[in-house]
Amino acid sequence: MNDLQDEIEYLRRITAAVEHQSKVNKWSLYFALGALVVLGIFSAFFASSVGRMATPEKAQATLSDAYSATRRGDLAKALQNVNEVLQRNPRDFEAHYRKGEILIMQGNIEEARESFRAARDIFPVPKYQEAFEAAGGEKRPVTRIIRDRD
Repeated sequence: MNDLQDEIEYLRRITAAVEHQSKVNKWSLYFALGALVVLGIFSAFFASSVGRMATPEKAQATLSDAYSATRRGDLAKALQNVNEVLQRNPRDFEAHYRKGEILIMQGNIEEARESFRAARDIFPVPKYQEAFEAAGGEKRPVTRIIRDRD
């Protein structure tokens, strides 16, 4: 009789261990599914927002396209590229400066002056002030970023 009770006790322990493992597996599965759902939501959000972000890489790529179009003589395309950069990042002083250069090449001095003014107002260095003055803008002192050393 003792052997039978030992066998029954052994089977109860195995059954308890199996039930416990079943619960652990069930909660592990719930956790894994929850993590996948959260990951899916974040990845969908990130993927949809990346296209709308004004990242420097995107802005520079389009500004590089503007430089290339200018070298090819396609000023309309160059201006379009610069305007796309400015739509994404209105404070891109280099894009304002480049737009001014393109407008000068097209003979549009008034708009070029405004582009040079925008570049100078965002980042007041001599390069942008000189371009603004050359396009007929008023003289104004600007900050020197790098000074000559003795």
